[in-house]
Amino acid sequence: MLQWAVRDAGGEAVGHDHGSGNGHVAPEIYRTMFEYEMTDRFATFTTGQAEGQRAALTPGLLVRPHSVSIEGVGDGQSTVLRMGRVPERPPRKIMVLSSYYFGDVITCEGYIPDLPMLDFEARLIGELKMRGYDVIYKPHPLIVTRPPHDMATRLGGVELDRPSEEVINRADVVLMFDPLSTAFATTLASDRPAVFIDLGLAPLTPSASALLALRAAIVPACFNRDNRIQIDWEKLAAGIEAAPALSDAGFVSKYYGVCLVA
Repeated sequence: MLQWAVRDAGGEAVGHDHGSGNGHVAPEIYRTMFEYEMTDRFATFTTGQAEGQRAALTPGLLVRPHSVSIEGVGDGQSTVLRMGRVPERPPRKIMVLSSYYFGDVITCEGYIPDLPMLDFEARLIGELKMRGYDVIYKPHPLIVTRPPHDMATRLGGVELDRPSEEVINRADVVLMFDPLSTAFATTLASDRPAVFIDLGLAPLTPSASALLALRAAIVPACFNRDNRIQIDWEKLAAGIEAAPALSDAGFVSKYYGVCLVA
């Protein structure tokens, strides 16, 4: 409302990006309604992000038709990643970056209801443990509801409820679900091998998917008729083992620009 008031008074409203941006995913309507509706200019990380976001802008959804300038402000910065680290032994410590639990919050974006997400995370931790991995469960810091605090412990893992940039260095491989979260960018910009479990709710553009596949193993997942997430556990295990060899910085350079490795 403050941005609308600024524009009504003849001023210029400037918005800014957050999370991992959305220039790397296929067009979504919520950014147009919740970000661009109130802004004249929108600042994002890089030209690559800006190009993707301009492609996703849907002017017909604007209540007040107007032009929006989407600009990348991080270009010209070098991306420094300490990558190419292939451990002497197969990965053993796996960090699960939990997704957002929405509770009864209403949102325009695609998301997984709490119970199917809890069901999947419990099965995921259990499967990883049965395969001999040590599991670190990292909950989202701003979730409305959440699994029981002792869930990971009861399943044989451990929970670390701290910002991802403080704890991902404890993992050999990081598992991610949400390509729009801050932790997605943090992980890709770190030296940790990563696996992206693609739930299909925020599908990557073809060019972004091709770049990401050089930095993280991508394992597809789907939903059955009972709304339970289904994944090929063998493909996930193969992705975990392959992840340490994927070290290309192209995705981070295009969509995030300057990054500091923890």
